Order: sequence, then structure tokens, then C-alpha cells
Amino acid sequence: MLKKFGCDVLLCEINPPRLEGLFLAEKINPKVNIIFVAVCSKSKYAKAAMRLKLSGYLTKEATNAQILEELQNLRYPVA
Repeated sequence: MLKKFGCDVLLCEINPPRLEGLFLAEKINPKVNIIFVAVCSKSKYAKAAMRLKLSGYLTKEATNAQILEELQNLRYPVA
């Protein structure tokens, strides 16, 4: 779907079933804003995710305000 339609912002489980989130992040267009969602901030993947210079990182307990803050501070602004 991503290759066919593209996107500006991708919220992605950091370790989704059948697909490694970090692998996905390395393979897609580098101009796509990626916000990883993890079970907790102490995820073993957090450091690796930050090395990819993502647009954001949230836990599943994130509030609407935290999600909105991440969307307002994207690495690549969306028009």
C-alpha cells in the first residue's frame, strides 16, 4: 500500500507481527515522517529507532495531546 499510494506520516508499531518495524523504516522513502509506537519507552528497540532519526516515538499509553504534539513537530512538515 505504501509503495502504491505513498504517505506523509506513518504511525508504525515498532515490532509488528510478520514485519519488523525497523526494517520497514529503513526501506521506505526517507522523506516519510515515521512515528513509532511501542509498548513502553524502555523498549529494546528505542535506541535503534532513534538512530534512524524518526519523526517521533510514542508509547501505546500516549494521550491525544502527546500524539498531536508529535504530529505538530514532524521532521518533514506536511502541507
